[in-house]
Amino acid sequence: MKRACMLVGLCLAVLLFANPALGEFFKYRDSNGVLRFTDNLAEVPPDQRPKAKSYKEADDYLTHAQKRQRAEKARREAELAAKKTKEGSFEAQQERRMDLNKVRTQLDNEYGELIREKKALEKEKAQADTQEKQMAYKKKVNELNKRIIEYEDRRNKYEEEIKSFNAKARPAQ
Repeated sequence: MKRACMLVGLCLAVLLFANPALGEFFKYRDSNGVLRFTDNLAEVPPDQRPKAKSYKEADDYLTHAQKRQRAEKARREAELAAKKTKEGSFEAQQERRMDLNKVRTQLDNEYGELIREKKALEKEKAQADTQEKQMAYKKKVNELNKRIIEYEDRRNKYEEEIKSFNAKARPAQ
């Protein structure tokens, strides 16, 4: 992270303090046939100067003040992009953490409710002295068991999400 910040800082410093130069450069082939580029016509061998192709940068038509404005705008955009990337990932991580905490609270509340319902059913079992009451009790137990299975599925999914979140939050060293 420090390297990224230093790199962004270095790029911004270059943009701020760079003196816009003429954007003309030349393309030619040296004696070994290698393609070369230079911004100094004197570096092009005299016999190749007539064949050397001259190129101009896209902003050569701008005034010095316009070039400075463009460089300043690019610097601000780079700073903003770096800030958004840094803040966006941190904010996204914090938001995800809060969402996971909400889910955990909901699961804990649901677990407490399931335990209370189980205890109430245990008391009801002792009072189920008729066949009709026993059938109603068994039906409630089956419904509770279904809800417990659904709860366990949600809890397991939550634990997988926590593992994934932690793996992303703490990169391998």
